[in-house]
Amino acid sequence: MNKNIKTILYSLIATFTVTTAIGSINANANTKKYNHFDKAETSAKTITKNQNWADRLNKHGYTFRIQKHQMDSFSGEFTRNLNRKKPSNYSLKDVEKFADSNMNFRVNHIWSYKNGLEANVVSQSGKVSGWIQYNSLYNKEQANKSLKPLIKIENRIADKAEDVTFYQYEGKKIHENKINKAKASINNDLKQAQTEANKLTGNNKKLADKSIKEAKVFAKNSDIKNLPALLVGRM
Repeated sequence: MNKNIKTILYSLIATFTVTTAIGSINANANTKKYNHFDKAETSAKTITKNQNWADRLNKHGYTFRIQKHQMDSFSGEFTRNLNRKKPSNYSLKDVEKFADSNMNFRVNHIWSYKNGLEANVVSQSGKVSGWIQYNSLYNKEQANKSLKPLIKIENRIADKAEDVTFYQYEGKKIHENKINKAKASINNDLKQAQTEANKLTGNNKKLADKSIKEAKVFAKNSDIKNLPALLVGRM
């Protein structure tokens, strides 16, 4: 299945699930708390806090960076954390500079709203902070050569878990054989992932073991909020 089509379908399913499970909160009240501009003017009247998701990524520390791609006013939008009624964005040139310099960020909050997801991030120096499109972030450890074999396996697991979600959405009885086959393959991949993790030492081993735990959760529920931190940015 085409990955772009899959991503759109899974995102729609995930958005519905997250919104139903967590519920929505009043945008104005949380705007005051987190110094974020009121998105009611441009997109939706309500937003959803995903704090458990944000807290999980926060524990990974300053490991996230901004994607280096051709930015536009949407993908490059980075709104400062400031106490003002009107939004104040970093310039597109500044955002490109943050990306090109491999500036490291930590995730503090993740909000979902009508048109997508935004993450509140802060740089390691503390000088740069604000709200940016979640899909504009990626995990810097994806460039770690020691972790590349594991990441490759986890990407396979994620693809198959998303396939299972789609098959179940269409009908468990219709796709029963495909679902069983995909789940069996995922279990084999998880075993292979652990084998790769056992080859590692030190911090790489800790990262790998933690990521495998997250991959097991995602294998059971491929909601985007369960995606392993190592795979952030794969979309």
